[in-house]
Amino acid sequence: MLSLGENRVYSPPGLPAVRIAVRDGAVGFVASDCPDKVCVHSGFLSLRGQSAVCLPNRVTVRVAAGEGETLDSITY
Repeated sequence: MLSLGENRVYSPPGLPAVRIAVRDGAVGFVASDCPDKVCVHSGFLSLRGQSAVCLPNRVTVRVAAGEGETLDSITY
């Protein structure tokens, strides 16, 4: 889990080309080596229930907590 209150850039283990940023209480894909970049174009998420997925890399980001709380999961 990542805190939405701590700005940082994260790459899932084994996927250095996939970068997920936590910035100002929101989270989003900022880079990926997938061909269409739908995950990157999803923008930043900050509301409970929002999610973004990079299907080719099998990475999902989902916000499951309220503002200032923790990000529920990053899976790969």
